[in-house]
Amino acid sequence: VYVRSGAIIINKLIGNEEEKQFKGWLGRTEEQNEGLEINVYLPKDVENKSTYKTNLYEDDGSNVDYINGKYTWRSVYYTISKNLISLTIEPPQGTFPNMISN
Repeated sequence: VYVRSGAIIINKLIGNEEEKQFKGWLGRTEEQNEGLEINVYLPKDVENKSTYKTNLYEDDGSNVDYINGKYTWRSVYYTISKNLISLTIEPPQGTFPNMISN
């Protein structure tokens, strides 16, 4: 599997420790939402302060309400400068029914 240098890959975790899996486009089920796993693939060489960013899309996964704007986006990014790595997860923009709040 190829992963671009600097990439951020986010997986949604469902179930208990033994049953964690990536749900992908299938969305949520009635199973317990266990959170997100964020994998950061650091670049080999960083000369100056660098920022790498992705966007996390979420909806309820059970209908087509996203067509009517019932979804959220949030920015996830990290910044590298000298010996410090800072990860930031922005608050969600938007809303949808049964949204899990932080």
